[in-house]
Amino acid sequence: MSQREVEPIGLIFYAFSWHLIAWCHHRNEYRDFNLIRIICLKNLGVPFKNAQHMPLSDYMHLLPLNY
Repeated sequence: MSQREVEPIGLIFYAFSWHLIAWCHHRNEYRDFNLIRIICLKNLGVPFKNAQHMPLSDYMHLLPLNY
């Protein structure tokens, strides 16, 4: 189990489940978090540290799936 501070760029449904796509401050890259594995979610109420995030559609082009 781990705790992550992330900056979400979107929610998408693929591979039969919902996924939170977000910038992960722990890994310093965009990550795909399967919602089934998230136990607790908390809004920290602070502005994003990175003002310029990639659009969700650009991230979706990186996935190994055809839409």
